[in-house]
Amino acid sequence: MLNKEVYLTFNEIKKIIERNKEEVLFISGGLSDVDIFEMEKELGVRFPIEYRMFLKEYGASSVLGITIFGVAAPPYPSVVEITKEYRRYGLPKKYVVYENCDEYVNCIDVDYDSAKYGGTISWSYVDKIAYYDSNNFFDSYLMELRESEDNL
Repeated sequence: MLNKEVYLTFNEIKKIIERNKEEVLFISGGLSDVDIFEMEKELGVRFPIEYRMFLKEYGASSVLGITIFGVAAPPYPSVVEITKEYRRYGLPKKYVVYENCDEYVNCIDVDYDSAKYGGTISWSYVDKIAYYDSNNFFDSYLMELRESEDNL
């Protein structure tokens, strides 16, 4: 069962996106549970609930200059494609890439047996080090959206 905090955070994310419609480059459209399951199966992971909720609502998006991978039309890679690409550079299988920030990628910890499951990290493909950012995808995404909105 989801706690109230998850819903409140997601509602705040939705409000920021709604307030900034003119800053939306794209929202690809929500995915079905079957689509999400196929993505998980292909990557050999289980997405945390926050990322599943994002995928069901938006699919993928670029809002306020923040592009979050899911499934979108080219030229944007899917979360499956981008994660597989960075795995070739040494990204541990316990991470899924949700955002590319040039010199590093932001990822979700999908190691279901870990205490950090669902947390977000920044991973440098140069030095192969992960830096933990937040406890979950929504907290990380909300922080980025707020900062971008404040900088308009």
